[in-house]
Amino acid sequence: MASGYGVFSEVNLQRDLPLFTVWIIGGLVCLLSGIGLWWMLDEMKLQSQLDKGELLKNRMYMTREFVRIWADERERNVGSWKGSEELRAITRELLALPRDHSVLASSPAQARLRRLLSPLMVEHGFLGFTLISSDFVNLASTPDDKVAEMTDFLSYGDVLDKVFHGEAAISFSPGYSDSAFRAMYVVGPIFDESGDVSAALSFRLDPRINLNLIASLTRVGSSGEVYVFDNYCRFVNESRFESQLHQLGLLAEGGS
Repeated sequence: MASGYGVFSEVNLQRDLPLFTVWIIGGLVCLLSGIGLWWMLDEMKLQSQLDKGELLKNRMYMTREFVRIWADERERNVGSWKGSEELRAITRELLALPRDHSVLASSPAQARLRRLLSPLMVEHGFLGFTLISSDFVNLASTPDDKVAEMTDFLSYGDVLDKVFHGEAAISFSPGYSDSAFRAMYVVGPIFDESGDVSAALSFRLDPRINLNLIASLTRVGSSGEVYVFDNYCRFVNESRFESQLHQLGLLAEGGS
């Protein structure tokens, strides 16, 4: 009886050994396949992250370049008239007048300056201008309510210092309310006959028109966002999620 059991067990073992081996090999293959698949997925995930990182870097570089090109173009706009003889003559006339609002605002030179600059303002979308003397008084402006007053640019950092040293400058307004857009100014020097800077001419513009377009062109996907900041780390373009921010109460009504 014992020997019969032994023969039976031996026969079963010989018969089942190939099947057992197949299971072992199959299990190893599945394990190795799983490890290989996991490694491939991990590599794909890592590559995807690297690709996204490179994409974001490229978009950030593109945004900076677009903004730089746009800013350089605005500075070239103000530089195009710095050698104008008519502008120089008008500036000389206004500089010779008393620093009185009624005198400056009603002077023929004021009207001539508006006519001279009107085509330039229309062409480049400027919203207004201000002519500033070397003693920082507004000689002319649109609108004319601040004529003969000390210029607001005294609170704009080193903008006027740069301009009265012969360079063009771009600046955002130093402050703004929730309901007002961030005004931007491009300012350039006016040179007299001797080559010295006699005055500064600034143009006001709404940067959202161009900066929003640049930001929209360099966004990534359906939820990516591009933020443009000024030198004081203040957000100056509009967000694509403003409606949601208003609904959540995170942005005041009318603000941006």
